[in-house]
Amino acid sequence: MRIPAHPGEFPPWLQEPNRCARWDAKHLLGTGGAEPRALNRADRVRRKILLAPALVFGDTLLSRGLILDGWPGWYYVFQRTLAELVLALSLMEQKLKTETLKR
Repeated sequence: MRIPAHPGEFPPWLQEPNRCARWDAKHLLGTGGAEPRALNRADRVRRKILLAPALVFGDTLLSRGLILDGWPGWYYVFQRTLAELVLALSLMEQKLKTETLKR
């Protein structure tokens, strides 16, 4: 397995979700043309970097009943949680870049 050259580089199997997460991060932060006030409730929750992945895990596992689906349910829960974690990383990256540019 190839070790990333720097911490921001994702392995090949995560590069496409990372590309989508970067687009979502721009959208959620309002840099992609959308006003943050115009976001729906789910998107406003997704902006909460630490809260959103935990909520997605709980929602998909318990609220949607995927805990009852066995391994396929757990597989989907982990996929959704991983996608939210990648989005959280992208949101952090965008916020850090913005803060760095302001200095």
